[in-house]
Amino acid sequence: MAIVDETMAAAFWPGENPIGRRVAFEFDGDLDDMVPTWRLLAAVGIYGVMAYSVSQRTHEIGVRMALGARAVDVVLLVQRRALVLIAAGLLLRAMSSVLFELSAGDLATFATVPLILATVALAAGYLPARRVVAPGACSTLFNVAAEA
Repeated sequence: MAIVDETMAAAFWPGENPIGRRVAFEFDGDLDDMVPTWRLLAAVGIYGVMAYSVSQRTHEIGVRMALGARAVDVVLLVQRRALVLIAAGLLLRAMSSVLFELSAGDLATFATVPLILATVALAAGYLPARRVVAPGACSTLFNVAAEA
């Protein structure tokens, strides 16, 4: 279903009032053609969640670094958080296949997709963490104080 604007309504219902009308679009292609797009959207979504999580913890990361934490320790802290999210996602995936009685017909798909998403999640946790720890603790704390 789609919400229609005036131009589209004139094309579908010439001379009629389109208010309350809906248009159903049919997908003629194979769903396998959409898989790369879905994987890209999943990767962008995972990166967005991890980047937001790190941005919310910038002050905490700055305090940790000011108290002597090394950059490696901070990156590992963020990576552990990413691993917890990955584990929760894989657990939910396993539970959904049991609850909805899905069969593991294609073992390669059930094995590779979680590995790809786990790799993306670890990279998505690493990149924002490196960005936060790169300038150093003083500038991180200064930037947080300036934003507040």
